Amino acid sequence: MEENMEANDSTSTPANDSTTPSLYKTPEPTDLAQSSGQPVSNSTGKRVLCIEDEAFIGDLYKHALLKAGYQADIINDGKTGLDMAQTGNYDIILLDIVIPQLLGIDVLHELRKNPDLKSKIIIATNLEQDDETRAAVEKEADAYIIKAEITPSQLVEFLKNF
Repeated sequence: MEENMEANDSTSTPANDSTTPSLYKTPEPTDLAQSSGQPVSNSTGKRVLCIEDEAFIGDLYKHALLKAGYQADIINDGKTGLDMAQTGNYDIILLDIVIPQLLGIDVLHELRKNPDLKSKIIIATNLEQDDETRAAVEKEADAYIIKAEITPSQLVEFLKNF
């Protein structure tokens, strides 16, 4: 919706200066926070760690999450993702299954060994899994989504449940 209204053609868009109407550039939540030094007013206060090796998907998720007021970190490998997740600094962890260095299922098993970890873990995958495997993953995770079946804005709406 709003993102489709932003003009990308610099030849037809006036420069963004103090005389330019605000409809030509909608500031991102991070722009507002940086320019004012104040927290973003629509901030959820929730931190999301997205462990996703596909840069395009990670970028889409990060943009949608920031726009909705979440703080978001995108990590592209399982080992680094596990290290960051174990800090306990995240409310929600979006975890892909097939990621380099350490598979998502192994990250999930390691995280569940820590009873003090309060993060909600949501598996985000495109893999077709047999019912038994999927049931086992769902038993350990707090939720399970198929990335191909959910848009970034639908993901944001889904995360409001956590």
